Amino acid sequence: MQFHRNKSYLFAIFAISCLLSACTPPDHTEWNDETDERLRVVATFSIPSDFANEVAGDRILLHTLVPRESDPHTFDPNPSDTRRLARADLILEIGHDFEPWLNRLYRSSRSSARRGVLTEGIELLPVDEASVHSRFLHEHKSAEMDPHVWHDVRHAKAMVRSIRDLLVELDPGNAEHYTENAARYLAELSDLDAWIIARTESLSAVERKLFTHHDVFQYFAGRYGFEVIGNALTAATTEVFDPSASQVGYQIQTLRAEGVPIVFPEYGGDSRLITRIANEAGARIGPPLYTGSLSKSDGDAPTYVEMMRYNVDTLVRHLTAGNEG
Repeated sequence: MQFHRNKSYLFAIFAISCLLSACTPPDHTEWNDETDERLRVVATFSIPSDFANEVAGDRILLHTLVPRESDPHTFDPNPSDTRRLARADLILEIGHDFEPWLNRLYRSSRSSARRGVLTEGIELLPVDEASVHSRFLHEHKSAEMDPHVWHDVRHAKAMVRSIRDLLVELDPGNAEHYTENAARYLAELSDLDAWIIARTESLSAVERKLFTHHDVFQYFAGRYGFEVIGNALTAATTEVFDPSASQVGYQIQTLRAEGVPIVFPEYGGDSRLITRIANEAGARIGPPLYTGSLSKSDGDAPTYVEMMRYNVDTLVRHLTAGNEG
């Protein structure tokens, strides 16, 4: 089926307002007009939603399931999400159990939407079993591969190309629009990747050690020359809330042994455990980082590019030796 752009009055107003002042595109568009033939796209959370918006703009009706500044791992869908999925043409997801609630939601909605798994074609890194609860691995076999690929900008580019190809396939009438927008955005992401490399260049090897809320920075560390030495939850997912006393003790010992001066919580995460670990290890608490969600429009990271810039600037400022933040 070919979908056509609806040049509606409301979207014209929105486009003009965005030109007049900086604005973040909405995560939810109305699907009430049955005569509107634009492609209905559901993104599971704000990062793939931002990618889709960059590629498609107002040529699609885009809805984001997980609210900004919320945890995609532990999201609890409601009946309106079921109804939205039932009407969708395309679902953009990460896969590999990043959204553990999605398969159940998809089945209950009886949706026939195409599922675009954006990690397909990306070489995933294995999760270190020593850092994951064995019970969780037993229950979530696919969680043995780390799904947090977007922290390496090269993988974000692969996700954007996947979204472009899916949109072109499902909506060939707008193929030129999607292709041109994707090319522009991919060039912007290439610039971002080069900026991160240059921005982190001043850090020494001993300043490149990361300790965070959960295991989310493997791809970032591999691309940009950091070392992940531990995480508070000893897990690659926030579904696990109960690391054992011995696991917590091990993280404290690791912080002390590595001489890491600062740890980083995450937006949307419970910071009590990482604060306790830091206090017992004699480390400082840094500002929270954005890992699985963008900020709201008035926050520090309303887009993917701004999220990466915020995280990198925060890391460089606070990891620099002698800098107390």
